[in-house]
Amino acid sequence: MTPSPILWPTLAMAALMFSVWFTLMRQRLRHIAANAPSRRDFASGEAVARYFQPVERRVKRAGRGGFFSTSGSGSSDAAAISRSSSSSLGRPAS
Repeated sequence: MTPSPILWPTLAMAALMFSVWFTLMRQRLRHIAANAPSRRDFASGEAVARYFQPVERRVKRAGRGGFFSTSGSGSSDAAAISRSSSSSLGRPAS
């Protein structure tokens, strides 16, 4: 019996998934160890929200910032989208 042609891509995808998972878990644990929470991080609802804010991609409101950005870069389209008050459902702001 020969293996199905889909077997090797499936195994490769599973290996990729586990390697990405282990990499992300290692980075998360390093971040937690370096930035251990204190009592003041959980003192109020606002402090909790600030503590659990994503650390991977903090985007500035002017359309600049983020993971791969350099300072001073950003298109005018990105700035306009960032400043718009329209919802993510595609309805225009009025």
